[in-house]
Amino acid sequence: MSEPIIRDLPTLDEVIVQYQRAFEASNIDLPEDWQSITTEMSQCWCEFKSRYNCDTWQDKAMIQAYLECPDSLGIAVNCQRYFEADPATSVQLERAVKLCVATYELYRSMEQISTCEERNIKLDSTPFLRILGSERAPGVSKDLHKKTEYYSHFMAMYRGNFFKIPLSVDPGDVMSYLLGVMECQSPECYVGLGTILERPRWAYWKEKISNSHFINSINFKEISNSLFVLCLDNNKIVNTHDFVKCVRDTYKNRYFDKSMQLICFASGDAGLSYEHSFADGHHINQFAREVYRRSLQVEVDNAEIKRVSPLHWIDVPDEFVRLVQRKETDAKEAMKHSFFFDSTIDTNLCQRLKILPDAVLQLLLQTVALRCSGRMVSASEAIHMRHTKGGRYETINTLSQHSKEFAIAWSEFIESSNQKQLASGILQRLQAASDSHKLKVIRCKKGHEGLLAPRSFFTFYKCKVNRDLRVLESLLYPELATSNPGFGGGIALATMNDSGDKLLASYGINGEKLQIEVKVQGSWTRYFSCIKETLHANWEEISSFIKDRHNDHG
Repeated sequence: MSEPIIRDLPTLDEVIVQYQRAFEASNIDLPEDWQSITTEMSQCWCEFKSRYNCDTWQDKAMIQAYLECPDSLGIAVNCQRYFEADPATSVQLERAVKLCVATYELYRSMEQISTCEERNIKLDSTPFLRILGSERAPGVSKDLHKKTEYYSHFMAMYRGNFFKIPLSVDPGDVMSYLLGVMECQSPECYVGLGTILERPRWAYWKEKISNSHFINSINFKEISNSLFVLCLDNNKIVNTHDFVKCVRDTYKNRYFDKSMQLICFASGDAGLSYEHSFADGHHINQFAREVYRRSLQVEVDNAEIKRVSPLHWIDVPDEFVRLVQRKETDAKEAMKHSFFFDSTIDTNLCQRLKILPDAVLQLLLQTVALRCSGRMVSASEAIHMRHTKGGRYETINTLSQHSKEFAIAWSEFIESSNQKQLASGILQRLQAASDSHKLKVIRCKKGHEGLLAPRSFFTFYKCKVNRDLRVLESLLYPELATSNPGFGGGIALATMNDSGDKLLASYGINGEKLQIEVKVQGSWTRYFSCIKETLHANWEEISSFIKDRHNDHG
């Protein structure tokens, strides 16, 4: 089978024209400063090209999906994002209060019923009850998962210090305590930064600090028995890149032993960090959306300051402090995903358009993925379907009506491209030096034969876990393979062995799973070559496999 002809995606000028047509088709007047808006769009595009050395939207989409944060292990760049324009200085505490109250309310409701159903959103409570209140206790050879059954408090973390805050559904009470936290003048505490160390080393020092004084042991138990940790960060975020760096890479003011952390920045941005082995990206996506939705309903009034004191640590070794200082900005020990609640915008362009440039790229990625997946529906129909079902395309909820019309016009424009050409064009840019490989079908339910199904954009994560290189579950399109019949899908979970010469992957569609094994000779980073060549050589079988599943399920 010959390699399909590569067709570039639309240029920026074509995108602007499509945007303009979307306004006209909706009988909506263009903004008065439309000319200046398009000029700023061009300037932003030029800046992006200068930064990433790319010339087409094709390249831009690929870089957005794979290369924006090459040193951030475990980052999902294209997660769903919410935003606010020009946040006030006090927005950090307001956001923190809202998210804490919403999380606690959701936790209480999930304790009472197994499924939370509101506004047609079905939320299985099991994965979240497992996350909330859990701890990833470090061990010298293996970490342990611990969970407490009763929770009366959460921990607020500020400048490495821990503050015990009573759980409450009253926003005024939570605000009073957090105001006291921000007023505290205690110096930075390095115990709170200890989890940046390699797990065996942190296990050693945590045990040593705990044994040095009984007060330290009590402190660790108080943290373990909290529902979650709220991290109050001094950083003011101005763009997505800074947001990603501050959430993961700098390791400032984080306590990774807890399975879940809420992170609120001085700029009003917020994120949720969780330990990857507790739940998959799809469930976390749902959970974060529900927390965010509930937080919008929380009203925060003025409150009086309640003085609080941080946990006091005794006889912390100086060697430990020096070790943490050296590791403070190391970005090579990440073992978890991060999910972004929102990303504050900082340009007049975005404020006038009411749409993030990243959101436009996200729509591009989604529509291309649909066409490459073999799903035989129009992209605009898919957006409406996903929007009404509260799925991946709920990003559109944050856009103005103008932008929604643009999204539909953009989708229809994209779907005119040949799916094989799109897949080939994107995957070819991932090709490394070709090595010999072998693809083997291990198991396929109901006797169906098939090979690796295309996902269009493979977002994999590499981390060091006991010397294993693992490709963790993607947050980009997890539901395509797990929850919605007919939406194509791809690799939901993959694991690579120690030597890096074998990749095990599981592919699911409509509840069925196909498990495959890819053997690669050479560096594990070259497995993209194997996937690309397999796609090109077996496109008919792959398309048939997907379409058959779709037809079987109506």
